Amino acid sequence: VWGATFILGASLWNSSLMSKEIRLAVRWALGLGLAGMGIAFTMTPPQPQQITPDNWVGIAGAHTVGAADGGPGLPFFGWSTVAGDLRVSHFVGLHALQVLPLLALLVTALVSTYALRVATVTGTSVGYALLISFTYVQALIGVSVVSLSTLLGAGGIISVGALVVITVWSRLRVSSQSRQPADLNR
Repeated sequence: VWGATFILGASLWNSSLMSKEIRLAVRWALGLGLAGMGIAFTMTPPQPQQITPDNWVGIAGAHTVGAADGGPGLPFFGWSTVAGDLRVSHFVGLHALQVLPLLALLVTALVSTYALRVATVTGTSVGYALLISFTYVQALIGVSVVSLSTLLGAGGIISVGALVVITVWSRLRVSSQSRQPADLNR
């Protein structure tokens, strides 16, 4: 699946069938989706308690860090509520493939200014990348997705994403205004 997504991404990378904003979102989505898929590989190495002479055909690897797999978890998802869970960042990363292009379609339909559309897609994509990274590191250090640090981290990620939107938007506005011909009627 990783290889097929990579090939799909390579074929869409410079597609002229999409607007610039949607192509930007698709590029971010493919990169982050591949990263999210790659997180699954960190769940496959056998844990120390799984390396035994009689476990040569058994299950190897784990998604929970700091506790045994299968403990208390969130309804529907099953993500650990008492320890870190690598499935959170894996899930978030995988779904960049749907979330970011959908966001770009909505922004393209609702926002009339090119600079604001690009800034929104860029800021959201940067925030999304930070969310994947944050949930991955949090899981690796054994912190549950329902901890207070998750809420604080989410607030920080939203702040950084908003800052990127404002920065990109203001730079694109300034550069587009500098390319405008001077108003001769002043």
